Amino acid sequence: MNERNFGVRHLLVFFGFSHCAVVCPRELAKLGAALERLGPLAERIQALYITVDPQRDDPSTMQAYVARYPGGFVGLTGTPEQVEAAKNAYRVFAKPVQDASAPGDT
Repeated sequence: MNERNFGVRHLLVFFGFSHCAVVCPRELAKLGAALERLGPLAERIQALYITVDPQRDDPSTMQAYVARYPGGFVGLTGTPEQVEAAKNAYRVFAKPVQDASAPGDT
């Protein structure tokens, strides 16, 4: 999949992961609400949520995760190499860190 799959729509690209406890849900809700406020103009925009954690975020996990938010987000994942290429293309830095509230979770 690449940007040509979305035709003439503008892409709103957001990177995150489904195990994100605070920042990702808050920002997806804000972005989704902004898209809803656009009304019919939102049809010109395709919102994408690209995981930075492809080991845990398979296609069904991503689909279920973005379905909780308004805005019609498409959840994207891939192999670690594909996700790394997407991060590099958009100059995104993401590094797993230990979550103190969830031992063993990164």
